[in-house]
Amino acid sequence: MKKYIILAIMLSCFCVKAETIEVTPDSTLNHVCLVVQNVNQEINFYQDVLGFKITDMGIRSGKEIESALGLPSGTKFKIYRASSPDGHFFVELIHFLKPVSQGSIHILPATYRGFNHFGIEVNDVDETYKILKKADTKIISKPVVLKESGAKLFFAYDPEGNRIEFFKPKIQEVTKHDY
Repeated sequence: MKKYIILAIMLSCFCVKAETIEVTPDSTLNHVCLVVQNVNQEINFYQDVLGFKITDMGIRSGKEIESALGLPSGTKFKIYRASSPDGHFFVELIHFLKPVSQGSIHILPATYRGFNHFGIEVNDVDETYKILKKADTKIISKPVVLKESGAKLFFAYDPEGNRIEFFKPKIQEVTKHDY
């Protein structure tokens, strides 16, 4: 009898539909936040090399920030928001004043779990590659075209070792239809 009760309970678990979060219809990735040591070096890279614009900066502290981020009392940090040229995406650069930003990022192999990279769609992958190379950016790969998707891409690091994918998806050919 116990076996049948347990089976009934297990089966009922599969019948309950979980609630889902409603994402806006035109939702895209809004931003990425990077904790940095040398904020000036990072700002120079995102602003001067990638063409992002600093749209917000300041010092953040207070109980709301501490609570939302799960940080200790007295936390204080500098924040800079660098918006992409089209304004659809931004990178938050945070430098902790208290507690002090710790350690340094170690460039890990792509197979490690956790944060791996973020992608920036560009108009011209080859031109982006040339600009980054000229700016002495540490580049991981030359541009390649993926057989499966037709996307063209390459990877590089920002000054503190955060991996970035620069890509252009394959443009789907529009077929003419007679209506």
